[in-house]
Amino acid sequence: MSTSEHGAKGLLAVLMGATVLGFAALLVKWAGQGGASDVTIGFYRMLMALPGAFVLAQRSGGVRASRAGILWACGAGAAFFSDLWLWHLAMHHTGAANATLLVGGLSPLWVALFAVIVLRHRLGPIGWLGQAIGFSGAVTLAIGRGAQLGLGRGELIAVVASFFYASFTLCLTQARLKLQAPQALFWTIASCLGCFLVAVLLRGDALGGFTPQAWGSLVALGLVIQLFAWWFNTWGLGHVAPAVGAIALQMQQVATLLLAWVLLGEAQRPLALVGAAGIFAGILLVAWARASTLRTVDEPPAEA
Repeated sequence: MSTSEHGAKGLLAVLMGATVLGFAALLVKWAGQGGASDVTIGFYRMLMALPGAFVLAQRSGGVRASRAGILWACGAGAAFFSDLWLWHLAMHHTGAANATLLVGGLSPLWVALFAVIVLRHRLGPIGWLGQAIGFSGAVTLAIGRGAQLGLGRGELIAVVASFFYASFTLCLTQARLKLQAPQALFWTIASCLGCFLVAVLLRGDALGGFTPQAWGSLVALGLVIQLFAWWFNTWGLGHVAPAVGAIALQMQQVATLLLAWVLLGEAQRPLALVGAAGIFAGILLVAWARASTLRTVDEPPAEA
């Protein structure tokens, strides 16, 4: 299979996984309404997913694998924990739309800059145009959902969280160079679970007494979001450039918007839908720019 075919399938996998991630916000909301704290939600999300990830990893060569790959995956888990914790903290000081915009909108830009400056990847004018359109789409979508950006503490925390989300994407991409997708997923979940366990013990949050709705949401977060959706994302990130994978993960924001509209009947302003279209256009442009670069650099010219 050619590089471009692998890239196309990888992009499709990340888009599918990110679309399923659109359910995460709703499930987190239901779990919180049922008595689970933010840290407890993260703890059970990882705990519910770990056994399934272990089984998948065992079928793909076992959990014992490349030490370098495991270290990258554990780094991804620690970064993911930090991202989730700071994102939740940011929402205590600013609106959810503001925090989500800054975390999800800025992280692809950090990944793209790192890939170009450190990894020496080529993005090109079309790729940077795609990044700009994707970020503009995220801003438009957030404003359409009520974001009112400021320069307060919540916004600052969200910017820091965006660095950790970018670090998570980069670490997971590096882990996939050494590990199969199930192996990388297992070690990422295990590392993140360890971080959440420490946080739960330090804070003393309750681990029980939740409503049936909350328990159902926690199970769904573990099995559907962390295991199923992130398996797609982890596999896909092993076949696309970091900049492509990072912006493709923004599909989660589009999916969240559409799910709220279709399943919950929430009215959506036209501005938000325009922003969703901008995010999708940005994803396609970055992917196209990267594919064109790969064809130019990696593939020999076609014979006449």
